[in-house]
Amino acid sequence: MAKVCNACGNVINDGDAFCKACGASAPVAATTDSFVNNPVQPVQPVQQQPYNQTQPQPVKGKTVGTAIGALVCGIIGLLILPIPMGIVALSLGLSALNHLKSFPNDGGKGMAIAGVVIGSFNIIYGVLALVIALGK
Repeated sequence: MAKVCNACGNVINDGDAFCKACGASAPVAATTDSFVNNPVQPVQPVQQQPYNQTQPQPVKGKTVGTAIGALVCGIIGLLILPIPMGIVALSLGLSALNHLKSFPNDGGKGMAIAGVVIGSFNIIYGVLALVIALGK
């Protein structure tokens, strides 16, 4: 049984230690029969998937906590301590609106605006109440 050279593919006769064509050492296990009975299968090229160019949909963010706080403080300021609660509501509302400029997908813009408006009203109402009370 003849052997096949691993380097050049030429047939090496039995008993030869080297290939006569290229001089490589003779293989031990590979024979012409093994190549005839088990031919090498060609490798199929990999199919690439087309690039998906669609833009990802924006994810709706959570409601900004400072907007909720602004609204709550504004409402509490209508009942008690209008000036301090108005200042807190106004500052939280402005902070929330500033945050929403950087993160437009987050929610709570309406609550932040309501907190600013109610907080401003509380401050004005509280100052007027003090002026009237001290003027008497």
